[in-house]
Amino acid sequence: MTNSKERTKYVPYNDLRLYPGMHLSEERRKQLDEDSLDPDKLSSEDIIYKLSSMVTGTMYGLLGLIEEKWGKQAAREVAFEWGRGRARENLKKWMAHQGVDRLTPEIWAKFQDYRHIISGPIHSPSFITYEGDSEVVLNRTGCIFHNGHPGGPKDMDSYCAPACDGMFKGYADACPEFNGEMPVCMSRGTSESTCQVRFNINGD
Repeated sequence: MTNSKERTKYVPYNDLRLYPGMHLSEERRKQLDEDSLDPDKLSSEDIIYKLSSMVTGTMYGLLGLIEEKWGKQAAREVAFEWGRGRARENLKKWMAHQGVDRLTPEIWAKFQDYRHIISGPIHSPSFITYEGDSEVVLNRTGCIFHNGHPGGPKDMDSYCAPACDGMFKGYADACPEFNGEMPVCMSRGTSESTCQVRFNINGD
């Protein structure tokens, strides 16, 4: 017999078959990336994909200007502080709405799913698993802060790594029992196609 705790345990999402904007053809994505479509030719799927990619373009456009004026180290520092503030405020707001002052793996899994799902088809292939009282693992094949950044790695550095380092710090600012690490990371060059993030909620 299944007890009530087991029945209500949160199950992270793991299926993107119906996610809007996820399954556009490469040709269609190219047209959208190059802004070559007339307004009356756009579908809702096109718009969701485009809004997602515009986040990446805006982020790297601003970091590119910082690079030009003050150098790459300044851009890395800005990416770190941006990630830190974003993570801290998003988590504080989430915890307040959940009515909690301490994280659990289940609450963290819900938070991660929410942030990834609302970020669009580039970022949504991010899948959470959690078991026990502390560890949560994220595996992803798409990242809004890395995939599709201008020109690719040969033309502009990926700023996902310093932004994520800042996010880890921001999460810990909001919740001291949190820590995280990225043993596999596209931005850090340890993989070309996947990332893995390991979170520990006890702060161990």
